[in-house]
Amino acid sequence: MEGPDAARVHAPCPGCSSDLPSNKRQTNAMRDSNRPFPFPLRAGASRLRLAVIADDDFMRLPENIRPADILLSLGDVHPHTVARAVRLFRPQRMFVVHGNHDIPGPWPEGMEDLHGRSARAFGLTFAGLCGSLRYKSTPGFMLTQEKARAVMMRLPAVDVLISHNSPAGYHEQNDFAHQGFQAVTEYIDRHAPALVLHGHQHVNAVSRRGRTLIAGVFGCRVFELRLDTLKTPE
Repeated sequence: MEGPDAARVHAPCPGCSSDLPSNKRQTNAMRDSNRPFPFPLRAGASRLRLAVIADDDFMRLPENIRPADILLSLGDVHPHTVARAVRLFRPQRMFVVHGNHDIPGPWPEGMEDLHGRSARAFGLTFAGLCGSLRYKSTPGFMLTQEKARAVMMRLPAVDVLISHNSPAGYHEQNDFAHQGFQAVTEYIDRHAPALVLHGHQHVNAVSRRGRTLIAGVFGCRVFELRLDTLKTPE
């Protein structure tokens, strides 16, 4: 990490001390590794690689990195970390949402902030939601349940939703700061996106809600989208 903010790292949220221990996180990652999932997408390309990063400025990136078509940053990573991922994965498109520990500032050139908006890439539609549940009064990328709902109600149906926080009822921790967004769960029920990617909970885990695959990311994961299969992670 370089530059004047090099010493800045993300302080843990309240409740992060009770997060899954590192050995449990590794167990989750290994358990989910290379497991095929039904994935009813019809992407324009026969194969699409998504590199996804979240919540860890000290992540170990995969060995023998191959280029990714799209880089997705789910928040609570320093811009220098995002820039490092850009250099390594050499993506053609890059989407980002802020996490609750992020501070406003410039992203690497070409990063597109998806909070509250949608975009199209490689024949798929993407949209995003920033931040965590508001658990303190200080400024930052935090939303009340009502504010998150107002944002999500404006979003159209998309193939892939990226959110810093998880959907309510999925991959949450017990403390208030790590409760998921009800509006994301409601969006899933309303529009059934094929894939929802989230950070914040410091877990690598996968769940399903109806036709939607919900994937929590901590560190870096590479997803491979083919005609009707999602393979996680490398």
